[in-house]
Amino acid sequence: MGQKKVGSTVAPAKELHAAADEAQRREKMWQDLLDRGGPERVPPQVLHDLRIYGGAQGVWVDAKTTRHIVKGSSGIAVGLLHTGRHYPDALDEHGVIYHYPTTGRPPGRDQSEVDAIRLAEKFVLPMFFIAHSPGRTRTVRRTWFVEDDPAERTFYLTFHQEDAGAVVEKPPLTDIDFSLTDEKSDPKGKTSARQRQGQTRFRFNVFVRYGGACVVCGLAVAQLLEAAHLKARAKKGTNDPRNGLPFCRNHHRAFDAKLFGIDPNTMHIATPKNGPSTEELGIDPTLLFDLPARPHRLALEWAWKLFKKKQ
Repeated sequence: MGQKKVGSTVAPAKELHAAADEAQRREKMWQDLLDRGGPERVPPQVLHDLRIYGGAQGVWVDAKTTRHIVKGSSGIAVGLLHTGRHYPDALDEHGVIYHYPTTGRPPGRDQSEVDAIRLAEKFVLPMFFIAHSPGRTRTVRRTWFVEDDPAERTFYLTFHQEDAGAVVEKPPLTDIDFSLTDEKSDPKGKTSARQRQGQTRFRFNVFVRYGGACVVCGLAVAQLLEAAHLKARAKKGTNDPRNGLPFCRNHHRAFDAKLFGIDPNTMHIATPKNGPSTEELGIDPTLLFDLPARPHRLALEWAWKLFKKKQ
């Protein structure tokens, strides 16, 4: 008794009560921000006054106010500063891929901030995502934790409260639940959380499924990687990660230009008879059997059919 399951963990009642108070505090912070002209073009001083952000290298924990909630912790993340580092498809109207802090500070400092974000997930607490806007002001959005990818050292955060915790206990992907075409809305005209997921979430899920490297050349520089749709979004292709692969920018463009295709039967990379060879395209390996997972066969077949049509 005295404990309750939160997300995938069990939290003592004392923590739950303290977290509930913190949730109310953050709601008041948001309302106060709106009362002071936010959430766009907010002077930094306002964020300091409301304790939304107190100055940090990315993650504002506000240890003085939040450390007591979980015994032995350094506190719970409150504000997340957008550092200005650019990654393809890292931010859209639905959410953001937030990279773990990596600085030259004493050992353990970065990890404590990662843990502070995970504690926000534990209690489904909103955080404040802060981006630069004109005139040295800031734009603020409330954001909630959705998923963590330790292998790529990234979090996916949503700007939609109803999506918070939506995938904590997600079932394994099966062939039965796959649809290559994205249905925009349900019969009642409402957009579901799954349907609303945009390119940023698609990128995150593709990297979780296949790893953070181009599958045809091995380039693993995040700023140069993109999540490619096998059936393009312009053709109503789904944002399910099984309809995607991670490519570097060059090979993404080569794939879209039908300069190479992937045989769904053999996973062998083929090039046009009158086009550049795999060597000229810098493709190595030419057989994709060692992927940690495969795209759905329907997606591979769709892309292969288009490739063969261009021959």
